[in-house]
Amino acid sequence: MRLLVLILTSALLAQTTPQTRSAPEDFNKQMAQMRDTWVKEFNAGQATAVVKSYLPDAKLMRWEDTFHG
Repeated sequence: MRLLVLILTSALLAQTTPQTRSAPEDFNKQMAQMRDTWVKEFNAGQATAVVKSYLPDAKLMRWEDTFHG
């Protein structure tokens, strides 16, 4: 769960321009919405929708190897 929150936070921050910083309440609301969407799509088996929630340069790190993209 912590990894999911970290990934979603990174995705949100990467899409936010420095000039438009949100108030903490807005950030919390956006994070909750992103999390809820991810969980809904994951539980529905919508792999394509889940993948779209990650950055294009995301890395999947495993014990035996690391995958990029």
